[in-house]
Amino acid sequence: MLRCPTSPGSALLRLSAAALTIAFVAAPSTAGTERREPPRAKPTPEIAADQFLTRAAYLASDELAGRESGTEGGRLTEEYVAAELKRMGLEPLGEGGSFFQDVPMPSRSPDAKNSTLALLGEAGSRTEVGEPDDVIPFTFSAVGEAEGDVVFVGFGITDAENAYDDFLGQDVQDKIVVILRHAPSETADDSPWKATDPRQRARVSRLQSFTAKAARAQAAGAAAVLLVNDYNHEKDGLPVAVRTRRPSKIPVLAIKRPVAERLFERSGTTLKDVQAAIDADRTPRSQALGVRITVKAAVDSSAARNVIAVRRGTDPSLSAEAIVTGAHLDHVGMGWFGSPAGGGEIHNGADDNASGTAALLEIAEWLVAQPASKRSIVIAFWCGEEKGLVGSKYYAEHPTWPMEQTIACVNMDMVGRYRTDAETDGGLHLGGAPTGSTFTAIVEKLSAAAGARLTHTWQAWPQSDHYSFYAKDVPSLFFTTGLHPEYHRPADDWWLLNADGAALIAGIAARTVAQLADADTKPVFKKRPPQPVLGVRLADDPKREGALMGMVFPKMGAAKGGLEKGDLIIAWNGTKIVSAAALGKLIGESAAGDEVQVTYVRDSAETTVTVTLSGR
Repeated sequence: MLRCPTSPGSALLRLSAAALTIAFVAAPSTAGTERREPPRAKPTPEIAADQFLTRAAYLASDELAGRESGTEGGRLTEEYVAAELKRMGLEPLGEGGSFFQDVPMPSRSPDAKNSTLALLGEAGSRTEVGEPDDVIPFTFSAVGEAEGDVVFVGFGITDAENAYDDFLGQDVQDKIVVILRHAPSETADDSPWKATDPRQRARVSRLQSFTAKAARAQAAGAAAVLLVNDYNHEKDGLPVAVRTRRPSKIPVLAIKRPVAERLFERSGTTLKDVQAAIDADRTPRSQALGVRITVKAAVDSSAARNVIAVRRGTDPSLSAEAIVTGAHLDHVGMGWFGSPAGGGEIHNGADDNASGTAALLEIAEWLVAQPASKRSIVIAFWCGEEKGLVGSKYYAEHPTWPMEQTIACVNMDMVGRYRTDAETDGGLHLGGAPTGSTFTAIVEKLSAAAGARLTHTWQAWPQSDHYSFYAKDVPSLFFTTGLHPEYHRPADDWWLLNADGAALIAGIAARTVAQLADADTKPVFKKRPPQPVLGVRLADDPKREGALMGMVFPKMGAAKGGLEKGDLIIAWNGTKIVSAAALGKLIGESAAGDEVQVTYVRDSAETTVTVTLSGR
């Protein structure tokens, strides 16, 4: 599941109480290094916890290496799902009579196996350096090889405002440059690159970004760039999946610290010592390292597949209509993108979304055993959800069942952490029920009969695949059990799943699909009403209570009310504001078009203005 964009730091702040509730639900945390023997239940027509867990454990196994779309693990996942649908006797609804719909991926994948770094000796000797995954190209890297002498250019920063330039006096023409991540002494309170002031944060981020550092080196004539994580951060390795509209024209690779230290062996010092010296006085110490190397960057342009089947309806007047029930089968692979833990370790994604994939396979097995419905039921497993809902968006534009005959979408994403122990646990979070006129009555009745705890949310934004259908005016339901501390981390393993809860939800979802397929009338679509938007990017001020305005978007409520970047909001309709989150909650409880009294501080002076909330 993609992270929901409604947070105090989002570009357009629009929080609701329901969104705040679902954002992070407490769950027991277990180390992801533990390995257990999975269950091996055989499939039956009944939806059962042990069968669900058997499927989910395989989908979340190391064999599939995190199921990133466009990789071998992603391909194996697609093949497994298609084989299961074929075994069930379902009709293919892909291309050319197959279960597959080819989907181009918008991003590229690093090919670590074929990317190398080698030391060159005087007699033409070549010594490859590093273990597997120690040398990995960025996704924006040029594909190809480069050879040259190595020059260390510090943090790769040119900052005239602070009289600092790592490139000054260095000849890097046709050289391979080594660059540290981040900025000198960035954690020190007096560092000009710490950027505690949100007004400086954007400028500092531009100085420190991977693409900006690579672009500076390229402009200076470098043949290739090697980026390494600085010693101010414990974790080695770098997130190499970087989206940009301007790919580099030279190879750009991430190397781990042991590789970088090998390059320093002839320099009479170490990378660690040189960085410590730069941090101490914030003076560049760029230097030639006296070594010549060759590097190779291999990057794949990837494609993946949706896996689609259909169970055709039998009613002469209704069988042309279909309900699409889906789940995304991909995850973030080795964590090179989308992982707060960083890359280099398998992210098995047991809950996200092996749980939804396994639940949908259970539902498909159950549906096949039921009498044929009046309407048709499309069963779809989407690729590329973690890369921006790519598979479901592609289907929405290239449907294999006519979109105008698609009357509803039922989506399952992260259904494996059903929780009801605490009073605040939401159980089954049902998103999008108001988008279809019949949804609420159906699901509430089924949930009550099953004894499930149900929490309603609108969930009409692009954080999972139902949104691709909602955007086409198709009534769309979203079944989920919410986020948890293992979300998008290596610790999201199958033994943390609540199999009984997942089976409970799969049963409710299956019967929801069946009732929609047999109903005399189809649900009427309803668009989500405009959500209240202040039109700012907010942050907490480390020294003062209130909500600091890091950015004000033009032509929206805050800008029209005269608020500016750097203002500190301290009251909202007379209610004291202590943090950005507190203000976000009040915005979420308002409505688009509301007039509110906003009190803010600018240059030590308090001012109260009337602001009309925008809608989005």
